Amino acid sequence: HDSTRGDPREIIEESSIGVETDDMNLSDQLNDEQRSAFNKIMNAVGSAQGGVFFVDGPRGTGKTFLYRALLATVRGKGDIAVATATSGVAASIMPGGRTAHSRFKIPLNIEEGSYCSFTKQSGTAKLLQMASLIIWDESSMTKRQAVEALDMSMRDIMGCPRSPFGWKTIVFGGDFRQVLPVIRKGTRSQITDATLRRNIDPSNGLCNGTRLVVRQFGKNAIDTEIVVGKQAGKRVFLPRIPLCPSDDEMFSFRFKRKQFPVRLSFAFTINKAQG
Repeated sequence: HDSTRGDPREIIEESSIGVETDDMNLSDQLNDEQRSAFNKIMNAVGSAQGGVFFVDGPRGTGKTFLYRALLATVRGKGDIAVATATSGVAASIMPGGRTAHSRFKIPLNIEEGSYCSFTKQSGTAKLLQMASLIIWDESSMTKRQAVEALDMSMRDIMGCPRSPFGWKTIVFGGDFRQVLPVIRKGTRSQITDATLRRNIDPSNGLCNGTRLVVRQFGKNAIDTEIVVGKQAGKRVFLPRIPLCPSDDEMFSFRFKRKQFPVRLSFAFTINKAQG
């Protein structure tokens, strides 16, 4: 907690996110479809009953442009807007973006009927109570149970058991055309490389998918510079962290080692249109 105001750290962090001048002008550059979505969402933000929206569009059609316009407009009024995404790459291109699992405290092994793992008295709960807008990009890539957990948790902390997401305005976005095929009864190692999932410090841009330039190697830390997202140009240090195999049945003993959470790349091509 902040020693002067008594506000939770989560609220202080979100309230301190600055709005760039260029972003404040984005609402004037929206096309007709973006303008229609923008007006409906902002009307819901200003109402007492909120609303639930899904922004559907193939990559490169301007979903992130719309998100940035919404975030700048809400934050420019002094209100709190929470920006999240299922993947670290999508989160890094939104101002103040965090992965949804880290922001909403969603367990990776979430099951049917589960709640998010924060309490009513926690900083996360107070942040969501104060938020005027919540954005969850790439929601088409997450488990249905994760969205349901946020819904039930929001109803609980807002005291509205029959209202979707506790009368909050929440915007989901994504493209179901990009969702990978489902592997029935597949193991975690078949589905993804467990090394989503390591997010060291999302608030400072250190999350899965962040690109960095190495400036200096040390024995126990790597001096790097972030080259993407809002934190581009920032110097950060990467420590060794413990990593374990994702398949516990692979060995008859527990295997763990400490290593740097990086993947070396001398040259690479990004075949995406994020942002």
